[in-house]
Formats: sequence, C-alpha cells, structure tokens
Amino acid sequence: MAGGKDSFSLSEKLCKFKEDWEKWIRRQIKDRGGDRSVLCDTTSLTEIREALTSLAEHLPTVSVDELERAFSIAQNINYYAVAESSENPMPNELTEDEKKCIRNEREHVFSQPGMPIIIITVSLAAFLQGHVQASINAADIYAMDGSNPLHLPKGEETWTSGAMNAMPYFTAALLGSPMSLPINICIGRRGALTVSAFLIIASSIGSAFCQTWLELLLVRIIAGVAMGIKAVSAPVLASETAVRFWRGSIVLAWQLWVACGILMGSVINMAIADATGYLEQDRENRSRLALRLILGAPAVPAIFLLIAVAMCYESPRYYMRSDTPGYSIDRTFQILLKIRSHRLLALRDLILIWWPNRPQRTELDQTSIERIKHSGLTYMGRVVASLNLSKLQYSTLFQARFLRNAVYSTCIVSLAQQLCGVNVFAFYSNKMFSGAYGNLKATLAYSVGFGGVNFLFGLLAMRSIDTLGRRRWLLFTLPLMSLFLMAAAIAYNDNFSKGIEARDIVGTVFVYCFVAAYAPGLGPIPFTLASESFPSSHREAGASVAITMNLFFAGLLSILLPEIYDAFHARGTLGVFSVLNVIAFILVLFLIEETSSRSLEDLETVYERPKIQLVMWVWHEQLPYFVHKWILWRRNVEEPVPYDSYGGERLDGESETEMESLGEAR
Repeated sequence: MAGGKDSFSLSEKLCKFKEDWEKWIRRQIKDRGGDRSVLCDTTSLTEIREALTSLAEHLPTVSVDELERAFSIAQNINYYAVAESSENPMPNELTEDEKKCIRNEREHVFSQPGMPIIIITVSLAAFLQGHVQASINAADIYAMDGSNPLHLPKGEETWTSGAMNAMPYFTAALLGSPMSLPINICIGRRGALTVSAFLIIASSIGSAFCQTWLELLLVRIIAGVAMGIKAVSAPVLASETAVRFWRGSIVLAWQLWVACGILMGSVINMAIADATGYLEQDRENRSRLALRLILGAPAVPAIFLLIAVAMCYESPRYYMRSDTPGYSIDRTFQILLKIRSHRLLALRDLILIWWPNRPQRTELDQTSIERIKHSGLTYMGRVVASLNLSKLQYSTLFQARFLRNAVYSTCIVSLAQQLCGVNVFAFYSNKMFSGAYGNLKATLAYSVGFGGVNFLFGLLAMRSIDTLGRRRWLLFTLPLMSLFLMAAAIAYNDNFSKGIEARDIVGTVFVYCFVAAYAPGLGPIPFTLASESFPSSHREAGASVAITMNLFFAGLLSILLPEIYDAFHARGTLGVFSVLNVIAFILVLFLIEETSSRSLEDLETVYERPKIQLVMWVWHEQLPYFVHKWILWRRNVEEPVPYDSYGGERLDGESETEMESLGEAR
C-alpha cells in the first residue's frame, strides 16, 4: 500500500509539474501579446481614412479597404496575437490561413519566409567580426616572438603590442561607428555591409604584407573602420526586419556568430601554426609565415559576406523616412511581402512603421518638395544630404527625454560588457594563459575552448531572450559571472611552472563557467538594445553612440590590459574584473528597462518615463519582493506592481513639448 501511495503521489507530482510547465509556456509564448500598439490612441475615423487614403497613393497594388482592414489588425495587435480559433469574436473576421500565420509569428522564431537570408547575412558579418578578433589575438603571440618579425622597439614591446591590438577598436569607435550613420543613410544597411567587407579584404591582404609594426598599425586603422561600420549596420538590419516577438532571438545571431567566429578563427590559427611548424620546439624564423597567414585569413569570410549581401533584402524601414534619399513606400511594401508570411501581415507592419512618422497635413507640401529634391540628387549631392541628416540626428539625440534615456540605457549595458572582463579572454587569452600552461599548443587549445563555450551557451538565449526578457537575463547572469571570476582568481597560481598544475585546470574550468554565464546574457544584449532602442528618426545615431561606447572601452582595455596583467598577474586581474561585475549588476538593476515583446515604434513609451521612477520601482517594489520571497523564504508574497503601472501619471505635457522640438528631425 505504501508503495502504491508513493507511486500515486509521484504520479500526481508529475502531472502537477506538467500542468505548471504548460501554463508557463502559455504565459511566456502563447498568451504574450506584448504591450500597447502605437495606434491604440488613434480613434478619429476621419483622420484614419484621410491618412490611409494618402498612403494608398504610394501603393499601386493596394486598395484603401485593404489598408483599413490591416489598420484594424494593427490597432488591435495584441488581441489578434492571442486569437487561437475561429470561435473568438474579433473586430475583423480572419481566415484560417491568416490566423495560422499570426499564431506562427508569435510561437515560432523562424516562421517568416524571407528572414533566413537576412539571418545568414548578419551571421556572416558577425562571424567575420569574431574572426578578425581571433586574428588580432593570435597575431600578438607571433609579433612578440623572439625572432621579432615586426621589428618591435626593444624595451617597449608591451606598449607597442597593446597599441597594435587597440588600434582597430579605437578606430572602430571613433571613426567606424560615426561613419556608419551617413553611410547607412546614403546606401542603406546592405551598402554599409558591402563597404565593410571590402575594407576587411583590403586590410587583411595589407596586413599579410606588412614588414614592420608601424605598417601593421596603420593598416589596422582600415580594419577598425570596417569593424565599426559592421557593428552598427548588421544588428540594425536584423532588428528592423524581425517580428517584434522574436526580435531579440534574431539579433542574437550577431553575438552568437561573433562567438563562432572567435571559435573558428582560433581553430584556423591553430591549424596555421601547426602547418607552418610553429608549434614545434625548434620554430626559429617560422613566425613570419604564420603571422602573415593569420593576418590574411579574414579576407576569406569577407568574400562570403559580399555574396550573402548580394542576395539579402534591405531593411524595409530604411525606405520609410521621407527626409532620406532612399524614401520609397512601395519598395518598403515589396520587401515586407518577401519577409512576412502573409500579405495581411506585410500591410499591418507597413502601417505600424509608417504611422508614427507619417507626414502631417501641414507638412505634406514641404515633404513633397524634399522628396522631389532628393529624387534628382547627384551622387555627391546624395552624400552631402546624408552628411547633413547625420549631423541633424546627432544634434537632436539628447533633446527629448526618451532619446536621452535610450542613450543612457544602451551605453550602460555596452559599458557593462567591457567591465565584466570577458574581453580579457577574447583579446588576450593566449597571453593570459601561456604562463599557466607553459606551451603554445595548450594555450591555443584553451582559446578554442573559450570560443566553443561562448558559442554553445549563447544558444540558451535563443527564444528565452524574448520570453524571459533582456533585463532578467542580465540580472540572473551578472552575479554568477562575478562569482566564477572570483573563484578562478583564487584557483590560479601566479607562480607558474612549466607543467600544468591541477589548480590551473580548476581555474580554467571556472573561466569557462564565467563565459557560459556571459554568453546568453551580457553577450548578445548590448547589441540587441543598441539596435532596437531608438526610433527610426535616430536609430543609426543612437546605435552608433552605444556601439562607440562599447568599442572605445574595448580598445582602452586592449591597450591597458598588458600593463594590468604585468602589475597584478592573472589572479589580481581576474579579481579586479570580479568586482567590476558587481558594479555592472547594480547599474543594470537600477537603470535598465525591459524592452522585449514591443514593436520598435512602441519602445518610445518605455524610455519616456524618468529614470528616477525606475530606481524607485526597484527600491520599493522589486527588491522587497525578492528579499521576502527568496531570502526570507516567505510564501504567498504579493507580486510587485508592474513597472508600466508604477508611478501613476505619465508626464504627457513634457513629452509633447519635447516632441515638438524634435519635429524637424523626425
């Protein structure tokens, strides 16, 4: 009887677990409709009809009735998103095929037919970025070789090596990222990726033929410009083409394939070292050939990127700004037809993109004049117009509170990625652990393992970055990263022997655990936030500022780390970054909002609230709930008030005043 009772009890528990799991899945995926639509406050039928009639003039194959039906779907977007069956009463009756497409859009990451080629293009751009980083990392070993193939100045090898390694990141931050704005305005996201790929090919071939460290330093300026342009353009392309439910998972391709690029770049570097005989004990005068091959290797994936870009669709949002040379509503619609699974969804997204930036009646004449003016531009005139628009974007980036808050949030997360210490291993893994393992082969193998862990655990963020959210992933992983780094610092032995000691292996395991925690959280989220947080009127400028912050501090870390390592050794260096992870956690906890499951056009409502409200909500709602439930283990703790409902009224008057000041830029 006891056995039967235990069995029955176990069966009940399994059934209860299954029910809870299904409820959680439904809550996280099937029932999530996101938040308010940007159209929900629009109720004037006359205004809607006039606006849609104006829109139909740009769409020869679309009737006003079709647009009105799509507008109704867009206006009630959350209601239709959770419509499961034909029995549900809806403002507009949907066919079974339309319902199926809407459900698939919500429940399946890869439900849109035109997205695979975009994902492949973004992934190749990211792979190239990671491969270049791995090339820079490995080249440092050969440049510091006893044969001195790059003729580094005696006694200044450390600073010279740091300058060579930092140059691509500084130029990416100070030249490449800002340049991405006029380039994106002038020739689009695909054009920017094309420019970047050609620059990588040129810099890779040039690096392979450099005879001195100064020549390599200058060539790496070109590589840095390419890295900066690519780091802004590729995530923005992914963000602007993805559906709102899975935007984070699509942009995740950037960080995931950067990690894969580091992994495969490390494998290629190890293969080159082995093929050239550099791994043998007697390796005199073999470093120059290995160095040239490693520096030239990124040219190969750059060629594949060019092929992918040739087959990739442009971002539909690129064609929707009436003040840019590429303005074309019909072309936007044609692209949406290719990258959405149903014509209704294409029309719905067209309206959601167009509505917030539509020309008002008082602006129609001026907008028409500007469009005619742009349509006849020469190439030089197009460049000048793009530069003027870039200047306008930058000059108005801090005028409205929602723009300022978006800049603060994206820059904080970008800074946190550098504070966490992951680039200690990404940039200098070979240097950091050459002492621990005593031989080059084991050190290169460590770099391969680092890239593999980063790539594999990055897969955990697929779907979950959209269901759990960006903020929750950061708050969960940052404390773990700090603990793992501190454990690694304690484990490592600074008195390296030539053999591998047990404590060094334990330390490496903790470093891999640190990377595993980093990969799904602070790995993809900085670029996700940078690419999605800004309205279309300032998206390129905002993303470039955030990524400039990321790359500038990456360069600063790259040039300072050799000196930090010489001063503190492995244990001290890891301990410093463990503390910096705690600081990053505090910044995220009090200053970073959640952005998942909202359309790009609706994220303005997330950032228009003062930061102090987020601080007060965390202090008065989220922290007490966490302490009572998870530290004091009290049951039946009342759930905290959602942040969207906290603080009562929104400062609409102030927002309207700020938006009026931005009218010229938008």
